[in-house]
Amino acid sequence: MSAEPQHLADVNESARAMPVAANVRQLSIAQLLKRATRILGVFIAARLLGVDRFGVYALILTVTELIAVLSGAGYVDFLTREIAKNPSLARALTSRVILLRLTYIIPFVVSAASLLWLLRFPGATVSSVVFLCISLLPRVFGESAQGLLKGCGRFSPLPWAELLQGIVLVGAVYVLLAAGWGIHGAIVAEIASAAAGSILLVIAAYPLAAPSNRGSVAVRDLIKATWPFSIFPFIGNLYDRADVVVLSKLAGNFATGVYAIPYRIYASFQIIPASVMGAWLPVFSASEKQNAASKCRAVMKMLLLTTLAVVLLTNVLAQPLITYVLGSQYQPSVVVVRVLIWALPFAFWSYAASILLMAFHHEKVFIVTSIICSVFNVAANLMLVPRFSYMAAAVVTVATELLLVLMNSYFLRTRIGERVVPGNLGRIIVVFLPLLLSVWAVEHFEVQWTIGLIPCLLFMMYAWREGNWQWTSRSVEA
Repeated sequence: MSAEPQHLADVNESARAMPVAANVRQLSIAQLLKRATRILGVFIAARLLGVDRFGVYALILTVTELIAVLSGAGYVDFLTREIAKNPSLARALTSRVILLRLTYIIPFVVSAASLLWLLRFPGATVSSVVFLCISLLPRVFGESAQGLLKGCGRFSPLPWAELLQGIVLVGAVYVLLAAGWGIHGAIVAEIASAAAGSILLVIAAYPLAAPSNRGSVAVRDLIKATWPFSIFPFIGNLYDRADVVVLSKLAGNFATGVYAIPYRIYASFQIIPASVMGAWLPVFSASEKQNAASKCRAVMKMLLLTTLAVVLLTNVLAQPLITYVLGSQYQPSVVVVRVLIWALPFAFWSYAASILLMAFHHEKVFIVTSIICSVFNVAANLMLVPRFSYMAAAVVTVATELLLVLMNSYFLRTRIGERVVPGNLGRIIVVFLPLLLSVWAVEHFEVQWTIGLIPCLLFMMYAWREGNWQWTSRSVEA
């Protein structure tokens, strides 16, 4: 299958008429349910496993997710794009993708297990990774069905699938860990959750996969067309997740457990730019460069206002929430999350910049940025983690996101031809800094979190006046 085969060039009229606003809403709800239930399951596991064993569990999850990405988790987007172009190929293309991913899984699992063994990770950890990789089998079918559904414009089953997966995960994690199953109980919960969600998605997608004789899909062409959907996400995930592997090897399970909770909290906020910028991509794509850049500045401003409010709230609430929910054993995670949250403004800024670049077909620059960020992140962690442990991993994550912002800004300047930064950036910083200093100033008060909420509320009031929160292409002004 070539990059754009002739039989996939026929655009179906129904695909053009998809209700975009409704689909964005359904996808946002699905992502919110996924993030919320996932972090709740992780919190339960962290509380019941303890820091050391949770550190092992976090490593197992990280390695398994890297295998999932490399074996084709990103093929959801490929199926969505190609089936939207030609729905008559839904059954043939989805079946081929499923077979291709199933073929990839075994060698990738064996390779990952062998690498962990060569790095002298404990045998129990290696076997647990292999055990958890069983969850990839139902995920192949569920994610392929998701791509088919999205390609046909049927987004409504996605929130229900995420809700079912979340209920099974949270319930099974609590029951099995409370029963003393330990890490194996958490792994069984992951497998059951993946299976439940996948069954629902397959049932929902099956009626859409009607047999068709219009064309076929050659395996060789499919491999050529799909490899970017695994390689590029893998490189991006590598610098996102390498710190957990490095921490586990060089600093131990305790450091990994302390770091994993703040990182999960940080990663959960990514739903905001993903949902917002997913809706803005077609708007940017249909605009002239100058107009799109102006709109992007305005959206960047609102994302920045959102993240700075999160930074203030995190500085105030991290201490009471983490110690109350997870216990005093996770006290070191408080300072980690306060450092790690500073990566969020840079991450949101980068996300908006990358969508603008993608809108004008400059996505090849992502290869450069991903490789540079991966090399920097892994090298910095290898040098600093042995001495500074989990704090090094947090600081390196912030530095990596800053590096990505600088590179994306450079490519926007050279490819788009304009300097694209959040609107009213200087004024926002001038308002934000005194409020941040006031939060830090009351940190040692006994009722710090109640007093600290005052500057948070003041900044949110300012953000409401400063931004245009209607999020429509006509109303947004830089």
